[in-house]
Formats: sequence, C-alpha cells, structure tokens
Amino acid sequence: VKKYKDFDFVSISKEGLDLGETEDEKTAFEALKESYKGVLEKIKTVLGDKIEKVVLSNRIVYAPSVLVSTEYGLSGNMERIMRNAALGNNSMMFGMGAKKVFELNAENRIIKELKTLYDKDETSPLVKDLILLLYQTAIITSGYSLDKPADFAGRIYRIISLSLTGEAEIQAAENVSVDTTPAAIEEENDSAEEVD
Repeated sequence: VKKYKDFDFVSISKEGLDLGETEDEKTAFEALKESYKGVLEKIKTVLGDKIEKVVLSNRIVYAPSVLVSTEYGLSGNMERIMRNAALGNNSMMFGMGAKKVFELNAENRIIKELKTLYDKDETSPLVKDLILLLYQTAIITSGYSLDKPADFAGRIYRIISLSLTGEAEIQAAENVSVDTTPAAIEEENDSAEEVD
C-alpha cells in the first residue's frame, strides 16, 4: 500500500520530507539556514566522512538532531535487522553503513547554544565534543548502532564534568583517559564493593 485516499505514504526516516510549507515559511527557513552556515560547515568538518551532509531541518520538534538515511538507504531498524541476519558475514554487509544525513533542529535550545559557543570560539574543544555527542546520540535515537560505545561514554563523562566544574577544569579532564575495558570496570566495581 503506497497511498491512502489522495495521500502518498512517505518514510519519515529518510531525507527530503516535504511538510508543505508556505512561501513565507520557506523564506524564513532559508534565512535561518544562512545564519547557521558556519556551524553546519564546522559539523561537517568534525564528522568528516561519517555523514553525507549536515542540514537544518524543520521536521524535528523536540529532539536537537536526528540521523536519517538517504532516499534509497536503509532505515536504522532495517540496517540492524540486516546486520543481525548477516551473523558476522562481512560480505553480506556491503552497502550497509552507507552515509547518513545529519539533521539539526535550529529551534532546539541545545543547537542554539552550540551556535553561540561556535560564534564565540569555533576552535573550542567543547564545540567538537558537543558535535560528536549530538551525532552519537542521534545514532542511538535514530535506531542505528554505535561502533565505539566507550568513546560515547567518555564524552558523556567529560560533559558531566564540565557541567559540575566549569570550562577551566575540563581542559585538565580532557587529558585524563577513562579506561573502559571490562577488566578496569570490574576492578572499579570490586573497589566500590570494598568501600560499602
């Protein structure tokens, strides 16, 4: 079934969703895109070949960002199903990890703050960390799988540290590596049990 009455079904997990905006809405959105041009270029630079492109989106309501497949790409759920069906057979995985489109919600407070931070100092390590954190969170919420969960966890810890200590002390925290190997986690849990 591709149609219901006079309406075509479309996948919201793919790029190019048309919401039927008025000309005034389109004009206002184009002006907004222009104001975010530098931030979008920075995001593309940081993420490199992990994404096909980064765009502002007017379809996102609450989330700061989403990761969508290209028009003919696989959705996150379908990619996960195919990966599980391949059972480690890499030849069956051909075409699966195709580049995605990273869409940002310019009305979201997090994206507005990211733009403010970028405008103040585009070379700040915090800007890069926030970009990567937004991207990795979008991977999870869009139904895809993270390749390196330990990197994601380390980034979360740094952001939490920043919110608790301030930007000056985060510089020192960035130089501390978090050992997330199973042996290190088990050792940390053992020492925590001894304290109890």
